[in-house]
Amino acid sequence: MERREAFSAALLVSLALVAAELLTGYTTMRLLILLLAIIPLTMIGGYLLTGKGSMMVAGLNTASPEEVAKINVEAVTRATGVIVIVSSVVIYLFFKVMEYFWVTLIGFIAFVVAALIYVNTAERFKRRPGDPEQKEFKPMSRKAAAAVAVSVFALLGVLLLFSFTGSVNVSLGDAHLSVESTMVSENIAYSDITAVEIIDDFSAGQRVMGFGGFSISSGTFSNDMFGEYTLAKYNGVGKVVAVHHSGGVLVFNQDSDAATSAVYDQLMANLP
Repeated sequence: MERREAFSAALLVSLALVAAELLTGYTTMRLLILLLAIIPLTMIGGYLLTGKGSMMVAGLNTASPEEVAKINVEAVTRATGVIVIVSSVVIYLFFKVMEYFWVTLIGFIAFVVAALIYVNTAERFKRRPGDPEQKEFKPMSRKAAAAVAVSVFALLGVLLLFSFTGSVNVSLGDAHLSVESTMVSENIAYSDITAVEIIDDFSAGQRVMGFGGFSISSGTFSNDMFGEYTLAKYNGVGKVVAVHHSGGVLVFNQDSDAATSAVYDQLMANLP
């Protein structure tokens, strides 16, 4: 793949992510910032697709000259570019489509494992007798190093932002309770709710799978009161609403005790 084609592919993926963010109607400032952090990573993938930047590839940059001589460095670098671009899309999907988190995660792990096995075993990534001499294995250029640094700092900045921000969005419709937060997307019909209680000074217990930032805790948690349950909670607010339903227990609150009590009262009024 020529340099222009590789960067065109990376740019196309970046534009597709931007279009998806704008067209789906779920755009938030947090996701836009995440997108701005992912795009440099996608462009690094485009750079690797050109066959350049092999010093950025884990394994190649630590291999001995004898080991490098047995590897088709350019082919491995291009394959790594594909993996990086796919990873960029998956990172975006992790935060964008929380209800399919496990499907996305399992699919991503399967892709990475399959890709690594393929790159390490396929003959096309090994040098054969008669192959042209490889270009000298050089350190990455200043531009490439700067791009990597920008991408790393951007991703770290987004992770830091996510740690200190976040929200629990509660919607009470005519027939459903909806609660949205990081790694939580619950839509429960009122007819499926068996009990609702309000609890002061709630202890979340242990996180099983979820998000634990400085502002909110959300995802799947476990404690002595409910066992394994779904949580979407502002950490600085002790009062919570616990909804028992046919699918388990959902615990959530709002950004103050007063707001949490108000949501509880409205939910009780909406129940049949």
